[in-house]
Amino acid sequence: FMVCFIVYFCISAGVPYGSYKGTPPIGFTTNITTGNLTALSGGAGALSPLFSLLPPSMLIKAIADMGALSFSTKDQGLRFANAYAYCTLENTCDPAYSIGTFWVAWLVEYILYSILALYFENVLPDAMGVRKAPWYFVTASYWGVGSPNVIDKVEVLEASTDEDVIAEEQANHQRANQPFDESLAIEIRGLRQTFSRGGK
Repeated sequence: FMVCFIVYFCISAGVPYGSYKGTPPIGFTTNITTGNLTALSGGAGALSPLFSLLPPSMLIKAIADMGALSFSTKDQGLRFANAYAYCTLENTCDPAYSIGTFWVAWLVEYILYSILALYFENVLPDAMGVRKAPWYFVTASYWGVGSPNVIDKVEVLEASTDEDVIAEEQANHQRANQPFDESLAIEIRGLRQTFSRGGK
């Protein structure tokens, strides 16, 4: 909550995008002679792209711009046709961070963050501790091409310690290849489950 509050306060104060007809954006300086904004050299403007990685920061900037464009009764607000054009250096607004640009950035970040979420969901352990290899998306079996590598063997995770369970296991192993016992009403052998792709 505190991080969100600090980000909201900084953007409302014009950091780093600047404010419409107010605080110049970071990375620009005001020319004393002409009063125009000029870009600074170096990494002074690197803060704006970092803030843009957080979609709420762009939303706060967009709300602040729309508020400034409709602040008084003389202001006409913002039309869709002016979503890019309103943001100019003459209005102390960096054209690279207009509301129109934010629409495109939101769409790109939605696709990017969705792909990252899907990737981490597969490579990080789930509740059962199961996870896929980091390169799972380049394997043919993931895209339904080829055959998956299935290991058909019985792995004992924890050996039995109860005497009754051990005796039952030994009896089952002994009867594995013997004729059916006529004294038993039901005897099941060779029970298996076959898994196929596509849920069929």
